[in-house]
Amino acid sequence: MSRIVSLAAALTLTLTVGLPAAMAQDAAPATKAIVNGEAITSDALEARQYDLIGKDAIVKPVLDESRQLSRTPAVAQDLKGLMAAVVQENPEATKEQIMAIVGEKSVAYTQTLAVRRVKPKLFAEVEAKALHELIDEQLMLQEAKRQNVTIDDAAVDKAAEATVKRAGAADEQLHKLLVAWDKRALPGAKARIKAAMAWRAALKARLGAETDDATAAKELAALKQNAKIEKP
Repeated sequence: MSRIVSLAAALTLTLTVGLPAAMAQDAAPATKAIVNGEAITSDALEARQYDLIGKDAIVKPVLDESRQLSRTPAVAQDLKGLMAAVVQENPEATKEQIMAIVGEKSVAYTQTLAVRRVKPKLFAEVEAKALHELIDEQLMLQEAKRQNVTIDDAAVDKAAEATVKRAGAADEQLHKLLVAWDKRALPGAKARIKAAMAWRAALKARLGAETDDATAAKELAALKQNAKIEKP
C-alpha cells in the first residue's frame, strides 16, 4: 500500500524538491536579501528561477534522466507496483486499456522523478541572476513608490499571460510537466513585468520624459550605489 501511495503522490507532477508539499507550504519563506529594509524572500527567488529557466534547458535533461531512471531496479519495481494498482482499480478494463493507462502513468512517474533530479542543478545555474534581478526590481519599485506611481495589476496580468509559454501542443513530450512549470513561473514573470512598468513610469515622472536604456541603467546604478543591500 505504501508503494502505491508514493506513486500516486509522484503522479501529481509536483515540482517541489526535498520536503513534501504539505511541509513545504507550512515552512516560512527564508529571507534571501534585504533592500533598504525590504526583504526578498525565498518564494520570490524560486518564482524567478522558474521564470528564467527556458524550455530547452528543461526538456532534454529531463528526458535523458527519465530514460536512465526507467532502467534502474528501484523504478522498475515501482512500475510493477503501478501496473498492479491500475489492474486493481480498473477490473473491467481490457488488456489494451490497462497497458495504455500504465504507459501514460509510467511516463509521468519517471519524468516527475527526473525533474526532481535535474531541478536543483537548473536552479543553481540561475540563482545568482535571479537574485540580482530581484534586487534591481526592488529598487525600481521603491523609486516608483517615491514618485507616487501606481501600476494597473490587470495590465500586468495581461502582459504576463502574453509571454511565451514553455508548454505547447497537448501531445508533446513533457506537456503536463511544462504546464505545471509555467504555472509556477507566472508569479516571477508578473513581478518582473510589474517592476519594468513601474520603473519606466517612475523615470518619466521624475525626469519629465521617456528615457532610453542607457539613461535608465545609469539611474538604476545610482540607486544601487546609495542603497543598503544585505544578504543574510
